[in-house]
Amino acid sequence: MLGRFSTGAFWIFFFSCLLVRFELGGKALPSLVSESTQLSLLTLSPSKERVYYGFGHSAIRIQDPIQNLDLIFSYGTFDFNQPNFYLNYIIGHLWYRLSVVSFPEFFRRLRRSSQITVTEQELNLSPTDIGTIYAILSEEVKPENCSYLYRYMDKNCSTRIRDLFEQVLGSRFDWNISHFRDEGATFRSMMNKNLPEFPWEHLGINLVLGSPTLDTLIAPKSYLFLPEYMKRAFQYASLEDKKIVKRAKIIYHIDRMGGAKYDLGNILAHPIFCLWMLFLSLVLLSHIGRSKSYLALGLDILVFSFTGLIGCFLIFLWGFTDHISGWNFHLLWSCPLYVFVIFFPRLHARWIAMGISILILCSILLFCIMSLSGSGIPLASFLPLPLMFFLRLFYRFFYPSLPQRGFILKSRG
Repeated sequence: MLGRFSTGAFWIFFFSCLLVRFELGGKALPSLVSESTQLSLLTLSPSKERVYYGFGHSAIRIQDPIQNLDLIFSYGTFDFNQPNFYLNYIIGHLWYRLSVVSFPEFFRRLRRSSQITVTEQELNLSPTDIGTIYAILSEEVKPENCSYLYRYMDKNCSTRIRDLFEQVLGSRFDWNISHFRDEGATFRSMMNKNLPEFPWEHLGINLVLGSPTLDTLIAPKSYLFLPEYMKRAFQYASLEDKKIVKRAKIIYHIDRMGGAKYDLGNILAHPIFCLWMLFLSLVLLSHIGRSKSYLALGLDILVFSFTGLIGCFLIFLWGFTDHISGWNFHLLWSCPLYVFVIFFPRLHARWIAMGISILILCSILLFCIMSLSGSGIPLASFLPLPLMFFLRLFYRFFYPSLPQRGFILKSRG
């Protein structure tokens, strides 16, 4: 999950990582491997450098000193020059591909990073197994075979390697990772472990990925959608009752970023500060608006329209794209239908407003429960959003501004 063009921090690390485009300039790959061929798993650690580096990356390294062969195969690349790329990007129909680069070129690109650690796990495989894996990779990397439809949770740079080893090694191979289940992780909790360093992306991704399906406990093999867990799994894995990892070592490490810096600029730009200041400003303006009906109306139009646009966006992702958004619990407080209820006088009724208020409070309670359950949801950043909607709902229906004649959309509170 390394790269040069982000699939969108707001969309599913939202849905993936930014990846380098690996190429060999059209050169044909050697057709055979020798007894001296070695196969390794490379894991690039998560980095705080960019959000698209935040989840790491997995790749396969094949070395053969006799043929002067040293190649890196990566399932995590894509070409934004492909036909209809931007349309496919918007609807979540992302075509990734297997690609290959020489190790010197791979290493040269690594040196551009400010913070990264590369771990190599040399695997204890027979020449036959290595040859089979290499043959599959050589066939799949051909232009007519290299593309696949990307899915963040089960078809990415890590899971494709997982599936490849299971395909080749079959019943002789065992991950031995049943104990992963004891961690009680969900897709959301695992995803959020990598996001706190990127607070706005952390907020946006959890807003977009509000589907409850991300909050169910996952099977041990599903943990391997993250490269760090893939690395851990190989340490436990066995082939014919023998450890599959022959040796592991760090082959590259650099950290020019140091620890987190909490300067004034970072604090002022943090969503917690920005959104809570916005909420407190809305409280003050709402109080002033009790004696200024046009100010109250302006606040209502601004807040309710913004909330409705969020809801429309979430419904679009749910119904018209392939992104893993699904039914989104954020629609409890951002349903676009609320705008019609609020702005059309014939629909005004305090019992309707009470029902909406209950749904908003339920969403806030849900945020709190999810946060306490260890999901990693950014509760402090989320709370101001439904609270701003609730505040204007309260002022409009239960604590209205002074009446003013000629007001088309005035409240009947």
